[in-house]
Amino acid sequence: MKSLTGSESIFDSIRRFDGDGNEYWLARELMPLLGYKQWRRFENAISLAQFSCQNAEASIDEHFDYLPEAANGQGEGRGSKGADFKLSRFACYLTAMCGDPRKTAVAQAQTYFAVKTREAETVIPVISDRLQQLELENENLKLQVELAKTQERLSNNQQKLLATVHLLECVSPGLAPLALGKVDAVVERIEYIDRTITDQGIYEGVGITYIQKKYGFKNTTKAWEWLESVGMGKASGVWQLQLSAVESHKLPPYALAEIAKKFSNKEGDRQLLLGE
Repeated sequence: MKSLTGSESIFDSIRRFDGDGNEYWLARELMPLLGYKQWRRFENAISLAQFSCQNAEASIDEHFDYLPEAANGQGEGRGSKGADFKLSRFACYLTAMCGDPRKTAVAQAQTYFAVKTREAETVIPVISDRLQQLELENENLKLQVELAKTQERLSNNQQKLLATVHLLECVSPGLAPLALGKVDAVVERIEYIDRTITDQGIYEGVGITYIQKKYGFKNTTKAWEWLESVGMGKASGVWQLQLSAVESHKLPPYALAEIAKKFSNKEGDRQLLLGE
């Protein structure tokens, strides 16, 4: 082979020019000069070169002009068959760089096109760094996406957990810690109470109907009679008159336990009023 950097290089001998005076090489003519016998294998090297071109932020269409078989059959390929590529000097260099390094012709082509290519002088030196940067950016992006997905799952799980805890606490204090694995949690039974919000404040408690139904009195009158008999009637000071749309007596939550105790101990006129 002649001097690879001189004007009489074998690579110069197959160089072509288009109507605008731009130089190019046909891939099928370049293929044997790089030591390839099968177009399939050489096309693999071209594909890798196109990938490198893209990563170098250069135009693939500009440097790798695809020629369909029909177009190639009209004299472009000097009798060659099949599809072809019009390669710029930069594309030839990339193809040589992606070729089989065991082939001596490939190494010689790398030297030739590196020396002669302006793009190689300005773009190629940064391709490796650019590829590494792209790989790093890609890995960082993957990690960010995975982190975002993990955070979203954790947020959703936390919201579900908080909703469950709130629901369990509404049912009974201590039930949520027990469900979460705290074996020594104390579960307390709670009474459902009414809450009224007015301009004068917030009132909580239960009405006489609640007491009547809870302890089985036939009507509210008998429920009041029993409460009077155990010292917890209207005049006892335990009941609060709540100023809502309709005034009503409410028993504060703290008094419910005392009511339950007196009823359990059969205090007052319980037996008489219930017919026990």
